[in-house]
Amino acid sequence: MAYALIDNSTLTSVQRILGEISIRSNEVVDSDISAFENLIQAILFYDDLIAIDDYKETYREDRKRKFEFIRFINSKSFNLEKFEDKANQELKRFIPTIRGGNFEEENIKRLFDLLKINVICTWDLGDSVYHLTLKLLGNVDSSEFKKYGALSSAIFNELNDLYSCSNGKINSQVKL
Repeated sequence: MAYALIDNSTLTSVQRILGEISIRSNEVVDSDISAFENLIQAILFYDDLIAIDDYKETYREDRKRKFEFIRFINSKSFNLEKFEDKANQELKRFIPTIRGGNFEEENIKRLFDLLKINVICTWDLGDSVYHLTLKLLGNVDSSEFKKYGALSSAIFNELNDLYSCSNGKINSQVKL
């Protein structure tokens, strides 16, 4: 029997596509469509769809009703708290370092390289205060420009959602 593990981020994307959850930015639509496609493929090609039953308490039962074809598994059944604690420890240790306008962390650099996104950080003056700004380099007239703008927006929206759902467990420090 083949299983597909569906995460809550995918289910949230599907609910946005279906109009059940409001969209904060149109930039996430591309990633929502991709998540919707992945759920459709899971339905078509896997015998059993499962999800970890750890969604926000307020919406948990509603989500189970909306996705009744997914088997929600109690996170305590697999002692996932142990893994969550370990992941949280690793997240607290992780501090992105930007040196000379570039990420020093190899995994972050590799991610942007794999996505073929040219990223640079600059200090920009606004309202008499300098702000560190992440910029994507590209030609405005190219077809790639819109794609990478949507991709970076999707990445940062997911990171913002992750940070808000982590109850501050993610280290927000950055070394410059």
